[in-house]
Amino acid sequence: MFILDTSALLEVIRGRVPGTEVQKIVGNQSYITTSFTQHEILVGMKPHEMQKIGELFNDADVLAFDSESSVISARIFRELRQSGSLVNVVDVFIAAICMVNDGTLITLDKSFRRIHGLKCEII
Repeated sequence: MFILDTSALLEVIRGRVPGTEVQKIVGNQSYITTSFTQHEILVGMKPHEMQKIGELFNDADVLAFDSESSVISARIFRELRQSGSLVNVVDVFIAAICMVNDGTLITLDKSFRRIHGLKCEII
């Protein structure tokens, strides 16, 4: 299962070249993302993107942050803090959701490489 983070989903929404790469990877599968990505996109959307974003989320599977994700995100955060290579805390939450759901994160954000055990594909 491929799970799209904010950077990947924005490229799809805006129709840019990396978005085409994302679409090739995902193929005919419906889009899967996280509640944190949904939040980030809804907060930052432009008025002319509202309809397209609404349609996208109506068709997408949105994975929630649950108790197991909380435990995993705390472990990830501690490991990153100990190694001195912290990333954005929302990215830690997204990574934990991906790990709980045994998904591969599709992203343009190279900082996800720092998270041990996360399967990710950097576009």
